[in-house]
Amino acid sequence: MMIVGSRTNRQRLALRFARCSVCGSATAHQVLEERRWRTLLLVPVGHATRARLTCCTHCGAELPVPFDESQRLAYGGEPSDAVA
Repeated sequence: MMIVGSRTNRQRLALRFARCSVCGSATAHQVLEERRWRTLLLVPVGHATRARLTCCTHCGAELPVPFDESQRLAYGGEPSDAVA
């Protein structure tokens, strides 16, 4: 019998202030990288998925962000309307 599963890790890349497209409030948004790992007997054995997203700190809404947009936000660029 083999025990397989997955584990999800999140890492904050940046913190930006923008207007949320869901709740409309101007608050901080976290730019996150989410990685899901495949596990075998609770030991990570490989990446299953990798995604970048932005999370509103007011309402908790999570929206996907393209990789190049998240890189720009993490290294000092201004947020665009698509992210906020």
